[in-house]
Amino acid sequence: MLLFALDAAEGGRRKLAALGRELPSVSVLTAAELGAAFGRERIVHAAIGGGPLCGRLRSDLARLAGFRPDAAVDRGIDLAPAEPAFEGGGIEAHD
Repeated sequence: MLLFALDAAEGGRRKLAALGRELPSVSVLTAAELGAAFGRERIVHAAIGGGPLCGRLRSDLARLAGFRPDAAVDRGIDLAPAEPAFEGGGIEAHD
C-alpha cells in the first residue's frame, strides 16, 4: 500500500502511483502525522508491505478518511472479510 501525505506535491504522487499502479493508495494523514507514526519529523511518501498490518492500517485510515474532506482512499483489491450471505430469507455467515 502506498501512503501519500495530504500535503504532498501532486507530481510526486503521480510518479509513485505510476510505479505502483496495482497497489492501493491512501492519502489521509499530513506529512507531520505520517512522520510521527514512523518516528520522524515529516514523511511525504511511504510504502507498507502486504499482510495483517497493511489490512488493519488500510481499514483504520479508510474510517479516518470519512472525517477529512481532502482524504482519499483507493481501495484496490478488497481484503476485508466477506459480508454475510443471504440464503432462503435468512442470514448465514461464510468463510
